[in-house]
Amino acid sequence: LTACMTLLWKLCDRSRDLQQLVFECGAAPGCLEAMAAHPENAGTQLAAMWLLFVLADGAAGIAQEIVDGGGAKLIVSALERFSTESGVQYHGSQVIWVMVDGKPSIQDSFLLANAHIVLLQALAAESFGATVKVNVTWALRALSEGRDAVVRDLVMGEAVSIIVGNLKQHVDNDRLAQRE
Repeated sequence: LTACMTLLWKLCDRSRDLQQLVFECGAAPGCLEAMAAHPENAGTQLAAMWLLFVLADGAAGIAQEIVDGGGAKLIVSALERFSTESGVQYHGSQVIWVMVDGKPSIQDSFLLANAHIVLLQALAAESFGATVKVNVTWALRALSEGRDAVVRDLVMGEAVSIIVGNLKQHVDNDRLAQRE
């Protein structure tokens, strides 16, 4: 299952024509079915999010189909379940970012699924490196753009607070290292 999704991802990566073909063949619903059928398998969740990202980034209308098929809840559940898995966090935040960017109805679906809460937790996690945190930050920004001031300030205010805290911690660590 994971290998099939990975092969489809590799096949359609960077090819709009193949992305559309893979989409039309039912890959998006297949990914969602795989995620629902194997919620405890990090590899399946990761491969599904890889393929969903490539599809949502290329073919028109896929993001809405993914959301209509329960994708927002499945993606957020995978991020929550595998909160310590950097690959899941990286690709999950990436697919959220691509799917919600500039699409208010899709933003609503992910906000209702508490994507912002799970993403803020990933941003605060000390175990993730910069590449994961950059994708998480972009996903949070995409979730809050165009929203009313309360939502925007709540989501991005917390994100900024976490980022500034991380920055202060790095500065303190550098100072300690220099003293030693």
